[in-house]
Amino acid sequence: CTEPFRVPLAGKLTHCLFDKTGTLTTDTLIPVGIVNGDGIPASAGGYPERVAVSDASPASAMVLAACHSLVGLDGKLVGDPIEEAAVQGVGWTYNAEAETASPKVIEAPTEDTDTPALPPPQEESPIKDVHILQRFHFASHLQRMAVVVQVNLRTANVAGLDGPGRYCLVKGSPEALRPLLAEGAAPSWFEQAHLELAE
Repeated sequence: CTEPFRVPLAGKLTHCLFDKTGTLTTDTLIPVGIVNGDGIPASAGGYPERVAVSDASPASAMVLAACHSLVGLDGKLVGDPIEEAAVQGVGWTYNAEAETASPKVIEAPTEDTDTPALPPPQEESPIKDVHILQRFHFASHLQRMAVVVQVNLRTANVAGLDGPGRYCLVKGSPEALRPLLAEGAAPSWFEQAHLELAE
């Protein structure tokens, strides 16, 4: 931060680096990874491996794509940049006017011989779309936000879901959400994962 009043807060400075060209910094947030709740722990006493956000399980992707406070303004999404990055990272889109999140449709590669070979398309999400019915915006004293949604599926069986219907999606700090979970609902690795990943 280049604001002069921040320097005294920094304490003793040994180095100061400025980047005017954007070669080191960017205003774009890039989500690094996710631990899927339905993942298998990598080792005994461990937790599931962190995977790329684009490899989020359908249920995890649904929470990231639908539990947010993004709104539309002049045809563009506006809101928390972290929430925008999360929606893009899981490969979903959000229609602010319809208040509906949906996985991007995967198009098959064309048979054009002049086009270089493309990797095979990702597996299509079993979730068709998620319509936000009610939002409960983030409250700092609760350390969480929630949405009530209507989930429409392409297939009957989706890990982590009990079929199509209404769901309450919640996101927030692990220490605030843990006491709200039913007894035995949290995976055995919950505490270890959130403490280690926060370091």
